[in-house]
Amino acid sequence: MDEYEKINPNRKEWAEFIDKCDNKNIFQTLYMKEVYEKTRDFEPVYIFLSNSEGEIVSGVLAYIRKKNMFSWSIIHGGPLFIDVDSLPHLLDEYDNEVKSKTLFTEIRNTSEIERNVKSIILNQGYKYSDHLTFILDLSLGKDKIWKGMSRSLRKNIKRAKKKGVEIREIEKKSEIDDFYMVLKSTYDRARIPLADVSLFRSAFDILKPKGMIKFDLAMLEDKCIGGRVTLLFNGKMYAWYMGILREYGKYYPAALLNWNLIEWGIENGYRYLDLGGAGKPGEYSGRYLFKRQFGGKEINFGRFKKIYSMKYKIAMMGFSLYRKIGI
Repeated sequence: MDEYEKINPNRKEWAEFIDKCDNKNIFQTLYMKEVYEKTRDFEPVYIFLSNSEGEIVSGVLAYIRKKNMFSWSIIHGGPLFIDVDSLPHLLDEYDNEVKSKTLFTEIRNTSEIERNVKSIILNQGYKYSDHLTFILDLSLGKDKIWKGMSRSLRKNIKRAKKKGVEIREIEKKSEIDDFYMVLKSTYDRARIPLADVSLFRSAFDILKPKGMIKFDLAMLEDKCIGGRVTLLFNGKMYAWYMGILREYGKYYPAALLNWNLIEWGIENGYRYLDLGGAGKPGEYSGRYLFKRQFGGKEINFGRFKKIYSMKYKIAMMGFSLYRKIGI
């Protein structure tokens, strides 16, 4: 790796590199590294390479997530590069850093991957799987987006308003606990491990003053019945987490939360809304069917995974058991 050298960038160098990348996203910013640093059971990992002129040519930010006896690593929206030849070296450095600490790494793409880049990642021992999302073009305007949504969704938004559901933005950190209570009920019901509340508290502290995050609550009178958190970066909104109380599903808070976000995004000049993961093609899960109703473009960004440990199969068996019986 004589032509490339590991570098620990300062804040200015990190920001300038991100700005040069075609597939830049909020998940690879220094601010997200700072969020992960303050989150319980999260450990940020970041690797940057420079060329012989000292210019950063590639970089990756990941977080190691710890749960019980197991740890795994997530690269959300990366790796990034301006010199594709440096990518194999970057992934070598990254894998060497995390392989003794984690069971596997998953790369969750937030943009389309060019064929040569996909080949490089596959040659590094990662395996590809299809994974869908829906991207809504906010430049179409409110009227056109409204007409492009399913008839049943439009009815549910109207019903939510008629039933007295109101959406308001969190302005005080103390309100994070109300949001987290609703979110935890959703994840517990789905038997999916949820990040500690410190993830959302640190995101509020670090990202909100910079206008990079939006917390919304769905309120019925004085009770929080739903909530969502959205990341904001470079004219794009990223649906991050959302939850509702099941017993209030008939009030349609999820539909109104999303429509309120769309209206807000249009009014504030955002170009796109990424509605987040919608599962694998052909699954037609509840989340897929719900997100499809908004009329966005279905896109297969896909994901990559590399397994480092034979304990991976044991962990997946344990997770499957947890999903089935809730242990």
